Amino acid sequence: MSASAFKRIGSHWRSFGILLLCSVAGYYYARYLNAAYSIRDWFIWPTLLLWAYNAVLFAAFTSAGMRVLRLLRVRGPQLEQFAFAVPIGVVVFCLGMYLIGSIGLFSLWPAVALAVLLIASGAEPTLRFARRAIKGWPTPDLADQAVLRRGIRLLALGYGALCLILLYLPVLTPQTLNFDSQWCHLTVAQDYAREGRLIAFDGDYARNHPQLASLIHTWGWLLPMPSLMQRWTMPLHTEFFIVVFGLPAIAAMARYLLMQRQLRMAWVGYFLFPAIFVYDMNIGGSSDHFFGFFIAPLFIAVARSAVSFDRRYLSLAAIFAAGALLTKYQAAYILPIMALVLVVALAAQLRLIPGLSKLKQWWRIRSRVVETSRIVVARQPVYNLLWATGLFCLLVSPHFIRNWICYHNPVYPFAQDFFHSTPSFPKASYYVENIFKDDNWRPHGTLKETLWESLQLTFTFSFSPHYYFFKPTWPNFGSLFTLSIPFLIFLKRSRRLWLGTLVCLGAVFLWAFTFRVDRNLQGFVPLIAATTIALLARAWELGFFARVGVVGLCLLQIAWGGDALFYSQYPRLDAAINLFRNGYEGSVSSRYQEHPLVAVGKTLPKNAKVLYHRDRPTLGLNRAVALDYIGSQGLFNYDDVSSLPQLLDHWRHGGLTHVMYDIGSQSSDSSRHMDILFHEFLRASGGGRSFGGYGVVDIRNLKVSHWPHDYQVISVGTPGYANGIYPLGLMNSVEDLPARFHHYPTPPRLLPTDDAGLREAFTQASAVLIQSALITDAIRPLLNERFALAKTLGGYFSIYLSKRSYR
Repeated sequence: MSASAFKRIGSHWRSFGILLLCSVAGYYYARYLNAAYSIRDWFIWPTLLLWAYNAVLFAAFTSAGMRVLRLLRVRGPQLEQFAFAVPIGVVVFCLGMYLIGSIGLFSLWPAVALAVLLIASGAEPTLRFARRAIKGWPTPDLADQAVLRRGIRLLALGYGALCLILLYLPVLTPQTLNFDSQWCHLTVAQDYAREGRLIAFDGDYARNHPQLASLIHTWGWLLPMPSLMQRWTMPLHTEFFIVVFGLPAIAAMARYLLMQRQLRMAWVGYFLFPAIFVYDMNIGGSSDHFFGFFIAPLFIAVARSAVSFDRRYLSLAAIFAAGALLTKYQAAYILPIMALVLVVALAAQLRLIPGLSKLKQWWRIRSRVVETSRIVVARQPVYNLLWATGLFCLLVSPHFIRNWICYHNPVYPFAQDFFHSTPSFPKASYYVENIFKDDNWRPHGTLKETLWESLQLTFTFSFSPHYYFFKPTWPNFGSLFTLSIPFLIFLKRSRRLWLGTLVCLGAVFLWAFTFRVDRNLQGFVPLIAATTIALLARAWELGFFARVGVVGLCLLQIAWGGDALFYSQYPRLDAAINLFRNGYEGSVSSRYQEHPLVAVGKTLPKNAKVLYHRDRPTLGLNRAVALDYIGSQGLFNYDDVSSLPQLLDHWRHGGLTHVMYDIGSQSSDSSRHMDILFHEFLRASGGGRSFGGYGVVDIRNLKVSHWPHDYQVISVGTPGYANGIYPLGLMNSVEDLPARFHHYPTPPRLLPTDDAGLREAFTQASAVLIQSALITDAIRPLLNERFALAKTLGGYFSIYLSKRSYR
């Protein structure tokens, strides 16, 4: 045996000796640590489980996407291929969930089988891609780089890493879940997993919106979880990884806009728009970031399609457009803009508009079509566009087919006057238009005024927040895009930058023209960030003075946006840090505290259907839920309900078994007659059982007798109603409607002013609505004698009910 062989054997034995020593040391060190803090209670274990589940999920996305790219024979830069692959896989996965849900296979093993099948389907192209990516990973020669450029890259990397850490920490705690996620996005997943199939949500409009994010969360809900905390933070982790896996698409789009020039750290540009750290634009279990996941790849695919109308890129555009629409109806802000780009490009291709045919030279097109006649030239682009349109319609069809089967209306809850929708009632469409489509955030005025306001808002949206939970003058979205638009005047060969800028402005304009909720802009941040980074990069190339300006502008945004990293999410960061502190403080059990709604759900029968009166978040209840929030559902309409027996019959007709309410709520009901009826219901039922602030009433055997034939209400200072005496059913003006639609009746009887008349009125009345400040010396003894205070609502009027019992 040679000397070199002896040397290798000796090296292996020494290496094995180190392994043995480390194993022994690790064993005794772990025993020592376990005595101080039980290893099984370390917070890393539940976190690693969520990372493992998401690793499987995103491996399925990536693998399925790589297989589709292989089938389409799409070539291009590796960064762009990766940016395409994962969103494609998300769409494929969503369609798979629609399939297994439609045949009632929402359970553990079908969910695992779906992930395994998708991973196996594209394992070979994915591994090949990974090998090429690792082999071609850039190893920069630091000696050849300018010191300033290296410094900027390191600073950008540090800033990006800090932002990712601060973005991740809050997803460790369920306190990060926002209102909408606890209302619809995660309750859809919870209910699908419980029922094992796709189901209808007949008592809640919002749960019937596009469900791509909810279906992905359903997959996580089907997996075994040791605790509720992990169950509820799994969707937050998935959303975080959606954001992270979307960062390469921002870099790929910026590279496309810069004519394929490398721009490292372009992904950090996403954090120049710090609204993602601010409620309710942060990671919170909603679908906005899933929607944004498709937008940058959609832009690249459309831009490349506009060059030659290649069927491959048109197919990709159709897939990404379908993914966006399967996630949110707000895809309507971007899809018309993308369609317009293709229409203009087609017009240029066919030379239908003079001058636009030069677009081919702008993108340096080399046409593969032999131009024998205009008809021959037109055929291939038009056929390919029709192919992409058909593919798009096919991919989005599961959502609309589900709604058609469940409600006889593919776009339920919209167009209820056009489709014979079920459930619905005669005024349902009116309430959808004026309440569900929140009037506060819709433009008002004539078409000309709306167009002008929307055009202005297109350039000022980042300075003037509209839908905010903090200071109304606190512009936290980020304004670098708006401030960078004038750079285009000084940039040459900037046609792609013009395209990106115009698409961004078009999407913002449609947002401003329809529904001005700032959260909906989060879906366009990848598009806006990529365009902004490309504009800044091109401006940087102009020289010293431009660089000083760019650096100063970016530093100003970072310094201003630095506050947004903390002021909104401080409670969530604090809650996340406490999860780690629990081990040191010996209070590990507090990590897994049970939510009151979970306790409520455990007391209810499996077939219970619960009405959550005048509120919406029901995550954890895990039972069939209906709402009665007017305009948010088509199941209950109280306009013609004027007695407690009628109300109970109305609820039972809707299949309800229980009614839940917020015990401490100080908000008023949808109408004054429902304020009274619901408190009469609570009095008749005794308020039911209480669970941590929630009251639950079993209405299956609840009966009401001796209800007065003529239930009279005295109104004194009730907003909108003149002082007088009203039949209960007459006080049914819906307060949730915009003020311009309020119609208040004239009281059939005025309130007497003499003592004898007042006494008679109070003797005959069953309820009194009155402002505390208007309780006079003449009224006070009558109230105390014959009525009991039921509730003070909204701080501006109180409900007094007669001491007579109607049960």
